[in-house]
Amino acid sequence: MQWDLCWQSGNADALLGIAVMEEVAVGPSPPWLIGRLAGPISWRVGAEDWDTAVREMLRIGGFKPTGRNRPAHEFLARASGGVPSISNLVDANNAVSLTYRLPASVIEGKVLAGALMIREGCPGERYVFNRSGQELDLEGLLVVCSASGVPVASPVKDALTAHVTEGTAQIAFCAYGSRVLLTSADMNAVLGDFVELARSVAGGRCVARWVASRDAVECNQGSDSGGLSTKSPGGPSR
Repeated sequence: MQWDLCWQSGNADALLGIAVMEEVAVGPSPPWLIGRLAGPISWRVGAEDWDTAVREMLRIGGFKPTGRNRPAHEFLARASGGVPSISNLVDANNAVSLTYRLPASVIEGKVLAGALMIREGCPGERYVFNRSGQELDLEGLLVVCSASGVPVASPVKDALTAHVTEGTAQIAFCAYGSRVLLTSADMNAVLGDFVELARSVAGGRCVARWVASRDAVECNQGSDSGGLSTKSPGGPSR
């Protein structure tokens, strides 16, 4: 399948890294990955000023990333007793999120239908994020949308419909960064670490990869996508 990425956000600071993997197998995590999440966090970068820069990037669209709307990695970092294991791919997502001090999503590929759109949430736009039926107000928040434009993920919480399950065979990983903190090469390294970790615990292959911002979309498509080429932003990138 050929994947598309369409950037429609006006956020000048946002820098996203996205990798699509196919033929993955969701299951329990190996003990070493469970231990990595249960033990003390080994930050590869930053401190509180890093978290501040991520929040400031999210404020640009008018969203307030405070309280229960803090970026997802901050909740992980504050989990008492470590982060509980959920599944191999969710754990891989959380491990990379914590290592790089960035919010990140792992999205069920079927809900995307071959394309991703990056934009801000509209007034009144919401989605359910857990089985209790709680909703996240998306207005002004940077969101990842499906091919039909429906929001499915964000740096705060992902839609329940996008959660990875035992039947998942295709995923999209998305790391949400700031150009104040990261270069394109830095974000490509984040993607590389996730793909390597995910492949080691869930198999599969990387079929599409992007580092994207308002000003440039770098992409590669094909098995085990690695090297990136620059494409014009604002429309589908192939």
